[in-house]
Amino acid sequence: MRTGLKIISILQIIAGLFVAGAGALTVALYMSGDTSLGLTGETVVLSTVMFVLEGALGLISGALGLRAAKDPAKSMLAVIWGGLSLALSVFNLVTERNVQQAVSCIIPLLYFIFAMNVRRSRK
Repeated sequence: MRTGLKIISILQIIAGLFVAGAGALTVALYMSGDTSLGLTGETVVLSTVMFVLEGALGLISGALGLRAAKDPAKSMLAVIWGGLSLALSVFNLVTERNVQQAVSCIIPLLYFIFAMNVRRSRK
């Protein structure tokens, strides 16, 4: 389980970086005057907040997962942040039902499962 958590944590970090990059790209396109996306100011603000929140959750939970994989006694924060990341992914799936959102729930779900199993194995 610890190896699985380590691998998924690295994927969480990579996904967090991609999501943060997508947020930066959205803002850059809006600021450059690109109208091909049909973005309004409110849409850009909301999507940027969601991108930053998802990216930060991915980065933090990934780092905490790596720490928990190394020392299972420190796994409680990984479980909490993994739960937050999973909750945000499920919220996005509920608000926008499509295949992309469903697939984006897989990494946080696996992370949460592995973190819970590492937490249980420490006893």
